[in-house]
Amino acid sequence: MQFIIGVILALLLLAGAVLMWSPRVMPPPGPRATAPGPPASAFPLSFTDALGREITLARPANRIITLSPNLAETVCAVGAADQLVGVDEYTRYPPAAAAKTKVGGIINPDLEKILALQPDLILVARGLDKQLITRLQELACPVAAFDPQSVEEVLELVEDVGQLSGRQEQARKLVSGLRARLDRVRAAAQAGSHSPRVLLIITWDGLFVGGVGGYAHDLIATAGGLNAVTLMKGISPHQPWPTVTRELVVASDPEVIVFAGGMGVVPGGQTPAETLAVLRKDPAWARLSAVRTGRVVRIEDDVLTIPGPRLFDGLEALQKALGCCPPGGSHAETG
Repeated sequence: MQFIIGVILALLLLAGAVLMWSPRVMPPPGPRATAPGPPASAFPLSFTDALGREITLARPANRIITLSPNLAETVCAVGAADQLVGVDEYTRYPPAAAAKTKVGGIINPDLEKILALQPDLILVARGLDKQLITRLQELACPVAAFDPQSVEEVLELVEDVGQLSGRQEQARKLVSGLRARLDRVRAAAQAGSHSPRVLLIITWDGLFVGGVGGYAHDLIATAGGLNAVTLMKGISPHQPWPTVTRELVVASDPEVIVFAGGMGVVPGGQTPAETLAVLRKDPAWARLSAVRTGRVVRIEDDVLTIPGPRLFDGLEALQKALGCCPPGGSHAETG
C-alpha cells in the first residue's frame, strides 16, 4: 500500500526533483567482487526493454539493483536472491530482498550508494524519469525498464528477469505454475453466469481506485468481474489509479467492494464486518448493492497492488471474493 501511494506522490514530484538534482562526485569503482553465478550458455544476450531500448549483457547479471518492489520480488522468485545487492526503499518482500542495502526511492536514488555496490544491471520501472535513467546509465551499467500492466505481462516480466539473471530454467518453472493457476481462474470465470460490478479501493481517503488503464482492471476482468470504473463518466480510461467521487461510486452501484489494504486504509476497524457497519451508517454508501448484500471484503494490499508473482495470489483471492461472500458481512478477511 505504501508502495502505490509513494509511487503516485513520487511521480508528481519527479520533474521538479530531477531539475533540482546536481551531480555528486562519485568515488571511482574498485575491483568488482563477484560470487559464483548462474550458467552463461545463452549469453551474450540482447534484450529490448519496456522503453524500446536494447540492452546487451555479455554474461548473466550477477550484481543486480532494483528500483521497484515488484522487480525485487521477481528477482528473488526466479532464484536470483543472492545476485540482488540493492533495492529501493519501498521493498518489503520477500525478507531476503528487504534485507538488502536500500538505495533510495523513485525520485531520490542514492547514486553514490548505487555505484559503491558495483552493479552489473539496474532494473527500474518504465515511469522513471528519462533524465534519471540517463544518470543511472552514466554509471556505466545497463539499465532495463519494465512496466507490466496485465497478468500476462507479469508472466513476461518473470521470463525476462529469468533471462537477464541467467535463471531461465527457474523462471520457466515458475511461469508454468503461475500459468496453470491463471488458467484455472479463467476457467472458473467463464463458467460463471454473471459478472458482478467490482470496485477495487486502495485508499479510503481520497478514494483511489483501480482504474481502467492498468493491471487492476485486468485482475477484475480475469477474475470474472466488471470494473465499476468503466461505468463512471469523466474518468480517463488511461488512468491506472484514478481518484473518484462518492457520487460516481453511487452511480456505478458496485455489487462487490474490495479494499486492497489493511488497517488505516479501510474505514471502520479491523474486520470486514466493522467496515460494513460503517458503510451502512452512511446514507450514500448504504444504497450500494455491495453494502446492502454485505459483499465488502478486504484483501492484503501487496498482492493486488504490486505487479509481481504474488499478483496471482491476489487474483485468486479476488475471484474468491466475487463468488463466495455470504450476505451480512460474515465473510472472512482474505490475504
